[in-house]
Amino acid sequence: MNMFIFLLPLICIFLIGLIVISVTNNFSRQSLLNKLGFAYGIGVGCVTVQMMFYSFLHIGWNPFSILLPWFLLGVVTFIKKSKMQLQIILPSAKIDFLLLAGIICSSFFVLFEALIRPLSAWDGWSHWFLHGKAFYILGYIDPQYLISVNNAYPPLMNLLITFSYIVTGGIHEQAAIFLYAWFYVALLLIVGYMVSKQL
Repeated sequence: MNMFIFLLPLICIFLIGLIVISVTNNFSRQSLLNKLGFAYGIGVGCVTVQMMFYSFLHIGWNPFSILLPWFLLGVVTFIKKSKMQLQIILPSAKIDFLLLAGIICSSFFVLFEALIRPLSAWDGWSHWFLHGKAFYILGYIDPQYLISVNNAYPPLMNLLITFSYIVTGGIHEQAAIFLYAWFYVALLLIVGYMVSKQL
């Protein structure tokens, strides 16, 4: 599988999160690493809520309809903030370097596990991926489907997996697993940020 297919949904999620952070002026004085930790969760939340609204409004899911509003919002934001700066702040204290090293090691472990394990080894296989495929094939959230399978989980992970399939243009399970593994990386970045603030 092409490495670009692995990275495309992830890049879209991070960019959408960074656009929302930029529009709301949150974390304006934080480093890019801190923003990335929050951008992943914000991007996932925005995309899944957008897909739910599209489903309710009977708007078709395709890369163009999902990504175009975010692209336009990003262009408008970039034009309004013509002095956008990439701020990379390296930690100065030894404890910050230790936290950063721990985050990097943990992240590599989680991402390595995501790439080597088959789909059947993941606990969310029966729910997240099955529903994600169903939503992808149907092109919307069918309430009858959710009732018949007795799904007690919220559709966030299902829609994230569906988003991955839509952006990559087909069912690429390893790309979806890779995207899912970034939840851990983003959480580690946020925890590292919060701990470094306390020290």
